[in-house]
Amino acid sequence: MPSVNQDGINAKPATLGSKIGLSLFLFIFLAMGSAFLIIMSYSFYREASTRFWTDTECRVVSSSIEEDGKGSQVKYIFRINYSYDFKGKGFNSGKVSYNYSGDKNYNKAQSLLDKFPKDSKARCRVNPYNPSESVITSDSSMFLLLPFMLIPLIFVMIGAGGIYSVWTGWSVTEYFKKDAEVKDKSPADKVALLVFSAFLLIGLGVFYMLGIVPGLKILDAEKWDKTPCRIISSSVGSHSGRNGATYSVDIMYSYEVDGREYRSSQYNFMLGSSSSGREGKKEIVNRYPAGSISTCYVNPEDPSDSVLNRNLSWEFLFALIPVAFIIVGALGVYYTLKKRRKASAEFAEYDSRSLDDYSSGEIVLKPVTGPFKAFIGSIFLAGFWNGILSIFIYQCIIGWMKGRPEWFLTIFLVPFVLLGLLFLFLVLTSFISLLNPRPRISVSTRTPHPGGKLRIQWAINERSAESFRHLSINLECRGGDPGEVKSQRNILEKFQVIDTDDYLRMPSGSKEILIPENARTTDSSSEGHKILWVISLKGTLKGRPKIDLEYGISVLPRHR
Repeated sequence: MPSVNQDGINAKPATLGSKIGLSLFLFIFLAMGSAFLIIMSYSFYREASTRFWTDTECRVVSSSIEEDGKGSQVKYIFRINYSYDFKGKGFNSGKVSYNYSGDKNYNKAQSLLDKFPKDSKARCRVNPYNPSESVITSDSSMFLLLPFMLIPLIFVMIGAGGIYSVWTGWSVTEYFKKDAEVKDKSPADKVALLVFSAFLLIGLGVFYMLGIVPGLKILDAEKWDKTPCRIISSSVGSHSGRNGATYSVDIMYSYEVDGREYRSSQYNFMLGSSSSGREGKKEIVNRYPAGSISTCYVNPEDPSDSVLNRNLSWEFLFALIPVAFIIVGALGVYYTLKKRRKASAEFAEYDSRSLDDYSSGEIVLKPVTGPFKAFIGSIFLAGFWNGILSIFIYQCIIGWMKGRPEWFLTIFLVPFVLLGLLFLFLVLTSFISLLNPRPRISVSTRTPHPGGKLRIQWAINERSAESFRHLSINLECRGGDPGEVKSQRNILEKFQVIDTDDYLRMPSGSKEILIPENARTTDSSSEGHKILWVISLKGTLKGRPKIDLEYGISVLPRHR
């Protein structure tokens, strides 16, 4: 087994056997990631390359729809044979697109059949280097898989990086503890940016497929034509997987538009709508018995596109899952980019010289942190989350009121509702924070210098002071990485102004602080190491959220 150092990070293995064992384990990550990455990359490359093949006129010799499989495993495949001439030679092909293998929805095969009927003329793309190879259409859905290629890439990085670390003794801990200036130029931030970008892109890709695509179809279907249809077959499909069986609604129905018969198997717009809960699917199937007449909704612009149920279903909740990836990825990308900003952009709000250079006298400071941003952020978060959630809560309530409760939906909603209530609680607490007392902080100068004195005064309304249980004011010098220097964990020097539980001392007071001769100055910040001076005020109140405010000043060298 590899040894573990005091930081809890796996250190260099002590023996050759442990090196080999750990390398074999990491090789599994590398091999799996590489295999999936190669397969996905090759499929994407082949599909994308067909778009650059030579556009050629062709004639459809035959076209039909073939049913492959039985029961819930049925798949509808569009079969085509077309002929074309290329550089004086005749060729025949039956390839639809490079990765086409059929579809679960009959109407998609029907759409291709309508687009390429027998004896019609069409345009195909021919491989100029191998004219016997051609496609008659392109599969745009492959581009949605592009973000998912980052998943095996992460496995490759873990495997390759781990093996490199095992045999070279490279330490993750030491790597991230390099001098800040060196770290700014190192690949560390780029690696973090890649990982968080992967989370963001994967989340956006999944959310697009599970949320945006069906959502737009649901909105568009409101304008579709209401059309009578006949149910041909109706059953509950069963699908076996590693996590047990899942079930789907398998209904085939036919309808007529302008005297022509069409078929479809699309019940709703949810992609891959197979899930647990057989009873719920059975209840739906019972409403559409074979041979019965029902109503479907037909796209007037494409009669082969139809649906039985155009309403929003509880399965749309699965679209909330990738939102977590989007939030983590977006925050990670933002934080990583923020660390790389220039000092002037990063600390503009703290640079008092931008307000009043070298001013002196009693100067009232304005806090650079406060509850207002938290209040606005909590409103946005609670509104976004609960706005989406309210749609499904409404459907759940309607089901209970009609005496047909959807138990799975009800249980599934519980954690999401609790999280929504937590967000509302954050709105309430941040709003109450806006009503907290706002202490008045003033200083003798915005720009003290090493060896000089800084007088700090505070004043709190007497009635407001009675609500305080504890008051703490400190002058702090913080230093470190640009992205972390604002954190209170990076305090280099601390000078106490007041720290008391005595409410008689809280309403007002002052203290003169002697800035040490060797104090770090604000303008001593470098590209990778920042210096920040703040006055930190913390207050504990009776029955209210805590006060946590910061006021910026600049400690500058003495002029000579």
